[in-house]
Amino acid sequence: MAEQQGRRGRPRSFEHDEVLDRSVDVFWKHGLAGTTTRLLERELAVSQSSLYNTFGSKDGLLEQAVDRYASELDASVLARLDPPSRQALLDFVAAVVRWIGREDQRGCLILNLAAEHPDHGHRLKAYRRRLRRAIKPAVRTFTDDEQLVAARTELLVAAVLGLNVCARSGAADAELQRLGHGIRQQIIAW
Repeated sequence: MAEQQGRRGRPRSFEHDEVLDRSVDVFWKHGLAGTTTRLLERELAVSQSSLYNTFGSKDGLLEQAVDRYASELDASVLARLDPPSRQALLDFVAAVVRWIGREDQRGCLILNLAAEHPDHGHRLKAYRRRLRRAIKPAVRTFTDDEQLVAARTELLVAAVLGLNVCARSGAADAELQRLGHGIRQQIIAW
């Protein structure tokens, strides 16, 4: 609060959380390279100076947008795995298909950023670790064999990443549904 009181000039004229939410959509739809500061100004209806005063830079905005995205992903998709069970895994796969099949934001923002620019690979590694931690307890409900648990967990992590790549590369909703169905059938067979 003291930091804001010490600033001179006009106060911010936008809602921080709303701008952050909309910036997630812009980065998701246009990617890092396609998201220019001019595009952000236009899409967010906020001046470049306001963005820089609030977020420091385009990269600062991106950092906060990715954090917001990851929180939403955790709450909407990964939360389906708690409590762990077979049904939780089936619900999780269905939630992944819905999440990545959005009209304007195909695939996963984190995976898209890592594919677009190698400097964002650390985010993908962290996302994969979160996936493993969330999936493993549900897989463990099928067997006590730790090698089998590890193998099935890795299979599901790879399947989720593969679904994301398919969505980003233009797979139709019907194709994503078929792929999701195939993954769910494999889970049922366990």
